[in-house]
Amino acid sequence: MLIWFVRSIDMRRFDRENLALLNFEGISRWENRYNAGGVCATITLGTACGYAILVSRDPFAELACISVTLATMVSLVGRNYGSARAVVVMSLSACGPIILGLLGLMDGFMALLAVLMVPFILTTWSMARGVRETLHKNVLAARNINHRRPFRSRSQQYAAWAVHAGCR
Repeated sequence: MLIWFVRSIDMRRFDRENLALLNFEGISRWENRYNAGGVCATITLGTACGYAILVSRDPFAELACISVTLATMVSLVGRNYGSARAVVVMSLSACGPIILGLLGLMDGFMALLAVLMVPFILTTWSMARGVRETLHKNVLAARNINHRRPFRSRSQQYAAWAVHAGCR
């Protein structure tokens, strides 16, 4: 609850910020604040998983914690694709404690599950990179289209972007 409360206050501050006036340092400061809050949330989820696996040994607690944490990883790609650093740090902070908990059991099958977490992490990174590259290409394409015909209406600009992006 404390992490959620602090992050919600920080998000409200961000909403009140005049983004047009931010310079590079200001943008970096806000990105670092966002990443710190995200890491606090993901490391809390990962630590709960590690605890459930290694200490509680309650199958429901293990399943519930791991399910919530891995579901959070899906949104990690969608919300943080723009920052490779955020995706790497948050996925490691969420999955690292799971891997440690699985390895701490000193069981061959659990060690295999820990090893299988690595491709999951790498796939998360790869999906975020793919989304980032696609967005970057579309932004550049839209910029090129707008520079060629600067007097289009907004609807014409969106239609041109949609055609270029393969949406039509």
